[in-house]
Amino acid sequence: MGNRSRVLDADYFLTIAELAVALAGFGSLAALIGRRPGGESAAVDANRLRAMLERSLSAMILAVLPVSLARFELSPHLVWGAPAVLFAIAEPYLHVAPVRRMRRIPSYQPGLAYRLSGWVGLVLILGLLFAGLVGLIPLQPAFGLALVIELLVAATMFLRVASSLMAMHEPPGA
Repeated sequence: MGNRSRVLDADYFLTIAELAVALAGFGSLAALIGRRPGGESAAVDANRLRAMLERSLSAMILAVLPVSLARFELSPHLVWGAPAVLFAIAEPYLHVAPVRRMRRIPSYQPGLAYRLSGWVGLVLILGLLFAGLVGLIPLQPAFGLALVIELLVAATMFLRVASSLMAMHEPPGA
């Protein structure tokens, strides 16, 4: 039974990694297909795509890390604790960096839904990781759920870019 649960856990995290890579791939494809002249909308989309790629690739690395560490037969505390600490350190950057980049766009004002969803994602992820690290809840499921939330945040960014790219934009001077 122990080996079976380890295999299922590995499959779960490898699936998250695959989803993260697929999302990053779709984001890159959207960037190529949706190239349009500069302007605020293009700059906003570029920042969203960058943030989505950062989050997707981070999720992929973090999902593969415990599976890789387990291959060395390390203690479960280290297998799950090290990636959880790394995730907890990276998550504030993944939240704050895109916001700082967006502030450089002169007339861009993020809506309440954008700000609220970002903060809710940050608090949920850090809360789960903290609760798992201090032993309030089992670390492995907390880490897994935090990764799923990370993917949902990245997917939300992708959907915003995709909807922007599909929207009808009037040519300049029209």
